[in-house]
Amino acid sequence: MSTKTLHPSETHQAGSRKPEVGLAFISPHPGDSSWLSARVARGVVQAALADAGLSAGEFSVLFGQFFALATAEVSDAKAGARAVHKMVSRMGLLDHCEVAWFDVAEDYWRTAHPQNPLIPFGHFLTPENLRFAREAMDRLDAYVKQGLAILTKEIPPESSQDQDPPPEPVS
Repeated sequence: MSTKTLHPSETHQAGSRKPEVGLAFISPHPGDSSWLSARVARGVVQAALADAGLSAGEFSVLFGQFFALATAEVSDAKAGARAVHKMVSRMGLLDHCEVAWFDVAEDYWRTAHPQNPLIPFGHFLTPENLRFAREAMDRLDAYVKQGLAILTKEIPPESSQDQDPPPEPVS
């Protein structure tokens, strides 16, 4: 079992997809969603599938300005969607989520919750959202590298003169 972040260059040939289940957390505030939120969504999907006795294949995570989502390959996508729906309902998060399953026969994401979505679940998986997530991850990676570089320059190497002597042994 592995997790990957979706990239803009990733596309699927028609008919090459495996059954999947998806969960998206929706935020009304731009910028509230992040890589961490997407990893939480992954954890919810993983726990829901495990509770239902369904084995999961590869997981994918993605986030945008207003959402964070996770998908997982699963042997029975409809059962997976029911399990995820049950889990987010138990957690009290159903009003803030979209749950979907990938219909392999139709090559289409079917939304299980909410019942009559204005926009299909697949709208999250646009090249623009994939690019946004990749650019955000690249910025985060650059910030972390910059912070580490600053820390390693500002923290002097340990020297024995600056340290307190070791405590005397107690007999």
